[in-house]
Amino acid sequence: MQLLTVRQILIFYALIAGTVAGTYWATIAPVSAEVVGLKDLPAALSITWLNLVLPDTFSEPIALEITAHTGSYLGAQLFVGSMYMAAAACLWLLKAWKIGELERLAEIEDVPASALSPTTNAEDAGVSGEEESRAKPRTSFIKRLLIWRKV
Repeated sequence: MQLLTVRQILIFYALIAGTVAGTYWATIAPVSAEVVGLKDLPAALSITWLNLVLPDTFSEPIALEITAHTGSYLGAQLFVGSMYMAAAACLWLLKAWKIGELERLAEIEDVPASALSPTTNAEDAGVSGEEESRAKPRTSFIKRLLIWRKV
């Protein structure tokens, strides 16, 4: 049985991490707008950028320590790739939550969920907090993870 070569590992890393590496930067503003609404978007983005200060400050020293202990850059590359994969998983969970929110609003307004715009939220739809808390999504969270829908 032949062990994987460094080239094969790097190709695997490039394919997996490369597919999700830019996802965060391309989607943070629109996803934040959907989650908090346009009114609170500047504050949400400010909080997001502040939350990125510590990881961005210490990511290079962490990578250098990993490299110093292992003697190669593979450990640091795997660490970075795993962090991007974790971020992609968080976005996936957020997508399922947003689909559930749209299903709740559709049930309250008695319209199909596909008729609502992905940017609709309870505040825009004029739904009270009591109405929203009583409504339940039509599908389970697991099914919402697998739904292919633009949100």
